[in-house]
Amino acid sequence: MKTRHILATLALFACQPTWAAEGRIELNQTCAESLGCLTGDAAGFPITISQSGSYVLSSNLTTTSTSVHVIEVTADNVDIDLNGFSIVGPASCSGNGPNCTGTGSAASDGIKHSASGLQIHDGIITGMARYGIAGANNVLIDKMIIRGNGSSGISATFAIVTDSVIKENGGYGFIGQGKMANCIVMDNGNYGAAGLLSYINISNNYFISNAGSDATNPNTLATAQSDYNLCASSTVATPSFCP
Repeated sequence: MKTRHILATLALFACQPTWAAEGRIELNQTCAESLGCLTGDAAGFPITISQSGSYVLSSNLTTTSTSVHVIEVTADNVDIDLNGFSIVGPASCSGNGPNCTGTGSAASDGIKHSASGLQIHDGIITGMARYGIAGANNVLIDKMIIRGNGSSGISATFAIVTDSVIKENGGYGFIGQGKMANCIVMDNGNYGAAGLLSYINISNNYFISNAGSDATNPNTLATAQSDYNLCASSTVATPSFCP
C-alpha cells in the first residue's frame, strides 16, 4: 500500500511543469515525450497550452509525424519564447518554388493557436507538414525564421509580423490580416504575402523570387497601406505592395 502511494506521488510530481527564470514555464523534447510538459498535457505531441502565461523552450522540439501539431495553444494571452531553439517537422522544401515533400494534414502545424492574444518570438520553425504558424486573433510574431514548411509559412488573423525571415514555404509566405514589417520573404510557392479583405499593411520588406508574385491583396488595397518595400525577381501583382 505504501509503495503504491509513493509511486502515485512520484507520478504526480513528474507531471508538474518545470519553471524557468522569471516565472516562465519550460517546454522541451524530454517532457513532451514522457509524461507531458504541463498540468493536463498528455505525453507526446502536441504540447497543449491551456493556461495563460509565459513559456520558454529549453530544447528543440522535433516530430516525424505529418499529422500532428507540435504546440497547440487553446488559452488567451500566451507568450512563447523559442529561446533560439527550433520546432522541426518532417517536411522538406527546396528550390525556387519550392518543391516540398513530407506534407500532411490540417493537424500538422508548428504552432497552432485557436484563442486570442499570442506572442511568438526568437526561434525557428521548419519542416512542418502544413503551416509554420496557424494563428487565430491578435498574434505577434517577432524575430523568427519560418522556413521550408509544406504549406504557408504563416496563416493568421490580425497578426503583426516583424523582423523575420519567411523562406521556401510551399504556399504563401504570409496570408492573413494585419501588418508585416522589416521581413525578408523569399522563394515561397505562392505570393510572398497575401491580405484578406483590405486589412493588411505591408512595409519595409524585401520580397525575392516568390512564385505567386511579390505580395498582393485579392480585394481592395489602399495605397497608403503599402510603403517602402523592395522586390526582386518576383512577378508584380496588381495591386502590388511594391513600387
